[in-house]
Amino acid sequence: KWALFPSASLGWRISEESFLRGANWTDNLKLRASWGQLGNQNIGLYPYQDMLSITSYPFESLDPGVQLTALRDRTLKWETTTVLDFGFDYSLRGGLLSLTVDWFNKVTDNILYQIPVPASVGLSAPTVNYGKMKNTGWEFEIGHRNSIGELVYNVNFNLSTFKNEVLSVKSPS
Repeated sequence: KWALFPSASLGWRISEESFLRGANWTDNLKLRASWGQLGNQNIGLYPYQDMLSITSYPFESLDPGVQLTALRDRTLKWETTTVLDFGFDYSLRGGLLSLTVDWFNKVTDNILYQIPVPASVGLSAPTVNYGKMKNTGWEFEIGHRNSIGELVYNVNFNLSTFKNEVLSVKSPS
């Protein structure tokens, strides 16, 4: 099976505009926005299709045959993660002081999950599209870059906040 996962991004380096070229309070000021989708199909080979295994049945002799080994969900879709991100970058005097700020909203839909089944079924569990989850948050980075003689050093501080929320979970039917 296949799927399409588009993405797009925009950036505006304001510090390159004519009205800021001679500004001494910044050497880099950029606004960023992006949107994109990613797919996850890391669930093994052909999880949506019945697979038969060759076996032998012990009747009067060992007779060859085939058997179904797992339950399958033929409506299985790719797990899809959609991310929206807004941010900006700022630096002063070649990195003497820098600041990066990002806000993101990430929604994962059709989460792939192998649901448990009773052993009495005699087949392994199917992989299904199980739920939907949302992650939002902020990321901040403050940095300083300088040199003392031939020694060049960088100091950075990162802070992140995250909120995870389960939006839906498939109930057993």
